[in-house]
Amino acid sequence: MRLFNIALAVIALIGGLEVASAEKRVALVIGNSNYQRVARLPNPNNDAVDMATLLSKVGFKVSRKIDLDHTAFRKALQEFGRAAEGADFAIIYFAGHGVEVENRNFLVPTDGRLSADSDVEFEAIPLDLVMNALSGVSGVRVVLLDACRDNPFIAAMRRSNATRSIGRGLAAIEPAAGTLVGYAAKEGTTAFDGGGRNSPYTAGLLAHLGESGVDIQFVFRKVRDTVLAATGGKQEPFTYGSLPGREIFIAPPRGATAVSPANNSSRDASLTEIELWTSIRDSKSSGALRKYLQLYPDGLFVPLARLQIQQLENADHQSDASQEDAPNELTRRI
Repeated sequence: MRLFNIALAVIALIGGLEVASAEKRVALVIGNSNYQRVARLPNPNNDAVDMATLLSKVGFKVSRKIDLDHTAFRKALQEFGRAAEGADFAIIYFAGHGVEVENRNFLVPTDGRLSADSDVEFEAIPLDLVMNALSGVSGVRVVLLDACRDNPFIAAMRRSNATRSIGRGLAAIEPAAGTLVGYAAKEGTTAFDGGGRNSPYTAGLLAHLGESGVDIQFVFRKVRDTVLAATGGKQEPFTYGSLPGREIFIAPPRGATAVSPANNSSRDASLTEIELWTSIRDSKSSGALRKYLQLYPDGLFVPLARLQIQQLENADHQSDASQEDAPNELTRRI
């Protein structure tokens, strides 16, 4: 099952979304996979397609762009800046290559020619330009960058000055108030592409952004935990910036609904599921994870379980013996 369908299943489980029609919510989604001078990235185009679909479902008017060269990239930002004037909520999402030079971050268009560090000013898109496209937004501004991959441009780039730094990943930033910037990996570290349809970071976003009535700050904490678990602690997403001191929802609440206290049986069932997941979350056996899915088809950890199964199957590190033993081990725990 594709990870995008997982995200939709999460949304369906929670219920339909009611977005206030008066609120202006806009998003620009960019995915660059087909680079002209380095190997193709397998995930960004898929990531952009799935992210655009999800944001549309939670009430954003989405402009989706695939494989932008330098000219098209700048034009897309310019047009979105105009469309975002006065918006209550605006999101820019980018999946592709990024590079940091002298603590400045740049996003790489598909036709980028980065043979020297001095080329970035002319061949890449400064993150500052991305932020400027949000300058006319009246409300919340969010930038999501799945662009911290291990960059093949860096190894080939000549330094115009021996003391000039070219970093791994992206540099930390301090965005303006009311702006949140999410990185796939924290400052100076790189992110994984993953072996499935989506990168681990975007898979985490797809699993949680559609959760109705969950404050944005908590959403990103859940994304962080999901990605850390999926990558064995090797990739830690990070967010920079600050938002107003009120609840902010990417997927708004479905409306005021009375919530009755949970009875003992439902509470016990939830605790049982959490205990079970805790016992198998680091399992190297897809059999144990599949057993969890059978027991809890609508469980809290379904997106993460399916992501881990996909990664295990792609890596093909399991022996036949471990595949047979894992379900039995899980049965004993239950």
